[in-house]
Amino acid sequence: MKSLKSVINVTVVALAAMTISGCSVMKSGAESAAEVPSLENQANRIVMGMGIIRTNTLIANMPISADALWPDELNDDLVFEDNKQIISDALKDDPYVATHEYTDLYQKSQLGGIAFLPAPKIGNLTYSVLNRAVILYGPDEENWPTFFDIETDLSTFHKFKDGKVKQVEATSSNVYPNVTDALITLMPTNYQKDLHESRIEMSDALFEVAELKAQKGKYETLIATNNKPVADEYGTIPDVLSWEEILELKQQVLELETSISQKELIADEKETIYMTLLEEATKVLESDIELDDEQVALANNILLVSSAIKTGALEAGAAFALSTSILAATNIVEDFPKEMVTLAFSRIYIPRDKAGLFDRRLKRLAKNALYSVPAIAIGTYYALKQAYLAEQYEGIAEIIVEAGKLQKEAERDRLIDEEDARNAAQAEQGANEDIEAVKENSQDT
Repeated sequence: MKSLKSVINVTVVALAAMTISGCSVMKSGAESAAEVPSLENQANRIVMGMGIIRTNTLIANMPISADALWPDELNDDLVFEDNKQIISDALKDDPYVATHEYTDLYQKSQLGGIAFLPAPKIGNLTYSVLNRAVILYGPDEENWPTFFDIETDLSTFHKFKDGKVKQVEATSSNVYPNVTDALITLMPTNYQKDLHESRIEMSDALFEVAELKAQKGKYETLIATNNKPVADEYGTIPDVLSWEEILELKQQVLELETSISQKELIADEKETIYMTLLEEATKVLESDIELDDEQVALANNILLVSSAIKTGALEAGAAFALSTSILAATNIVEDFPKEMVTLAFSRIYIPRDKAGLFDRRLKRLAKNALYSVPAIAIGTYYALKQAYLAEQYEGIAEIIVEAGKLQKEAERDRLIDEEDARNAAQAEQGANEDIEAVKENSQDT
């Protein structure tokens, strides 16, 4: 529980984000009251948070152009509603989704929980995460990455190892490799090189912190599971460690905590440098914005992407915070052996045709539950960093989009003024011609 308590202070920020954002996790918080109070349900929530972090990484690195359609789809509620049926169909054979309705009631009778409140078959957060899968990978679930397993190699926490992303093409606009490159091209030319270099330095520094957190989580998991070793992603089961080896691992955890603190200071400094450069470049841009229609359209797509990343990061942070608060306030972790016993007894309620899915559920839970606590620490770190950077990009894109609107309004007003001036001149000319005609008629008379 030590590693869990060490992230509570960090997740307070994410809890605040949950309150402010009004995101899917608000509904997930309500749904948690109907869930079995189990480590499995917290691990599932953490896995979905990981899915958001990973899709955020993908979204940030997707090719983007002024006429790309996928940024708009990420923020479209109608697309979300349409994709729900695709998601429901895809999860019919998911080990947890397909079997938890048969085991919930018995588990609640043994572990607590509100018996008369049925948990939803698929939670709102799951729909929210997999909506991104449909948009980014297409409706065929065969192309989707693995969402439901916590990788034992936590250094790859922020990205998927599999999945086939849809091909992104632009019909008439320039294509940029990612949202950062696209944004920097809109910045004043003399800032672009420094922004590129500073961004790389910041990203490298943030990854170093996350990598150390992953290593620390791995050691803590080895210590916690020494009596019952868990196979890694390659199926290798580690040897049972001696008392001396466990002591050495604990010492390494302490050393890693010191290294993490030092690396976080460096990462924060690199982040500050990059954000300061962005702020300076934005002020210069604001003082003399001259952008064409394609650049404004690109900025609008950057705005949509940044908004999706920020919303997702808040959802992920809130999911981690919700699980952290539940784990900290209950004995769910300590009661995990009892939880596994309740599942063993629940087997009698599983239909014969779903027995294989139930076995896969138990196998997945054994690994996900053990790695869920270190995953919270890494996930919260990524969520906060992703949300902060996306908010900065969002603000810059808003400035450009607003400037584009003002530019169009100014051009419209200029054209209206010119048209009014022409009409006034024509009216005056017509009036003068009428006066001349009247004079000529008077003289003839």
